[in-house]
Amino acid sequence: MNHPELEGIYTWDWVPDNRALDRLRDAIRDEYHRLRSSIGQLSPERTESKNCPGPSYRPSLEDIKALGDALQEEYRDAWTMLETLDPGNPAIKNRTDPSATPSPQEIEELRKAVLKTYRKIRTSPQPKATTSPVITPNELENKTVEEITEIARQKGLILSKMDGKNIVWRDPVTGEDRLLIDHGHVTAVGMPYNNPNAAVDHVHGYGSRGRSDKISDPQTGDTHFPLRKSWPQWLKI
Repeated sequence: MNHPELEGIYTWDWVPDNRALDRLRDAIRDEYHRLRSSIGQLSPERTESKNCPGPSYRPSLEDIKALGDALQEEYRDAWTMLETLDPGNPAIKNRTDPSATPSPQEIEELRKAVLKTYRKIRTSPQPKATTSPVITPNELENKTVEEITEIARQKGLILSKMDGKNIVWRDPVTGEDRLLIDHGHVTAVGMPYNNPNAAVDHVHGYGSRGRSDKISDPQTGDTHFPLRKSWPQWLKI
């Protein structure tokens, strides 16, 4: 943790007085609220962003580490998406130390690069297709949102919707929906669905006739294919 209160401390056998201890405690508290503000600004849906204690709260080192880990996770997720979708992106060459706690600005810049890549995918001209692509259950199983995006791109599907609630790709021939990524469903009273596959973020696949032609798991018959990792709410264009 870089903080002015740590400057000038060169040996660990130094014995601080009560005033110095209070300053260090205040520095830890300030760092905690800075990190909490950062994660709350970037990902308000995260557990670490909720139930924020008051400004006088004295956090433990474990509290600060949890927030730093949350920021690093958001940073790594954005990097993984960018590296998968656009491995030649200039931002990848300028990557900072991955072990350091990133600033909100660094994470925001990465997210902007990811969204720019999705906009490019959405507006890029598609080659003229004559047949509808085939999508198999195996291609939908245990994937991430960026892996599904790559599958859609390889099959020539058209990205038609990305609003933070759903991501939809259409068939280049029939114009019907072929892939739909969805957040976990809840009941009318806010409880998770009984179906565990539907209660988490998942992907649906459809045949060339669209949503009436659902692709299902051949072993369970379920049409919800859980994503390996939740997809973030900031992913919208």
